[in-house]
Amino acid sequence: MFTQYFGQYLLNKAYLTPEQLGEGLEYQQNVRLKLGVLAVNAGYISADDADKINEAQKRIDKRFGEIAVDMGYLKEEQVDELLSTQKFGYLLLGQALVDKGYLTLQEFEKAIKEYKRDYSISDKQFEAMQKDDVEEIINRFVEFRDSKNEKVIKEAMEKNVDLIVTHHPFIFRKMNKINTKDLKGRLIHKLIKNDIALYSMHTNFDIAFDGLNDYFMEVMEFENCKILDVTNSETLYKLAVYTPMTHEIIVREALGESGAGYIGNYSNCTFNSPGIGTFRPEDNSNPFIGKKGKMEEVKEVKIETIVPSSILQNTISKMIKAHPYEEVAYDIYK
Repeated sequence: MFTQYFGQYLLNKAYLTPEQLGEGLEYQQNVRLKLGVLAVNAGYISADDADKINEAQKRIDKRFGEIAVDMGYLKEEQVDELLSTQKFGYLLLGQALVDKGYLTLQEFEKAIKEYKRDYSISDKQFEAMQKDDVEEIINRFVEFRDSKNEKVIKEAMEKNVDLIVTHHPFIFRKMNKINTKDLKGRLIHKLIKNDIALYSMHTNFDIAFDGLNDYFMEVMEFENCKILDVTNSETLYKLAVYTPMTHEIIVREALGESGAGYIGNYSNCTFNSPGIGTFRPEDNSNPFIGKKGKMEEVKEVKIETIVPSSILQNTISKMIKAHPYEEVAYDIYK
């Protein structure tokens, strides 16, 4: 994940073109990370030092680490540490871009320093970001419902909180300025001044089954989670369609693929009952079974399932497309 953020940063800062970034991300899969990049990233040497070692390596038949130790740039224990260190994805991206000639090692070193400076990231936090170490990145976590409560932000300041998570945001419209004389402006000013991030998770997926809130709870490893309040429920419809037995499976599969038939943790739920369908095709008809003007009796199956209102029309469309009859008989019950 951090590799994508860093790649986007390089793009925003005009270090790369979108095409170069795309090629670098693809090429990094086959990159062998070099010790020079690791040493520069660790801060043990500069990019210029790495270039000097590389130049010496052209004349001396030794490995980079051995020459670096001989020239006094690295210690043997540092070389051992670098060789055993975790190979973070953004380093592979950097190596790929250097190998492709899209960045110099000096530019890569500069970009890393600028990234840390622009986002006020310490070396320790930077390493934690690469490891996706949430506990190190976030010192304390406070969740509350009303982001307009100044007392809560005061408490967050006192406890040195890094991140506040809310449901409702307090910025709904574009702001041209921050006015500390009103409540909204004071809150924003306090959050910025105290380096507190405010994350409002208000989206249309909040109340969805297995949605963003469920994912967030899982990532944060919360236990004994339960619904606080039922704020909305979706109308369910019962759909019954009559199809000849020859096309029973085809129609039933179309219903399931459309998302119909979900009951709890079960999908593709239907009830099927056989029967006899009767009809007489008229002059302007184009019957799948039977002849015009002649009464027909066909062995059919009534397939019943449940459909949420949000996908009802799509389900009906897919059902009709899969059905062989010119005129499809079906019922909808609310």
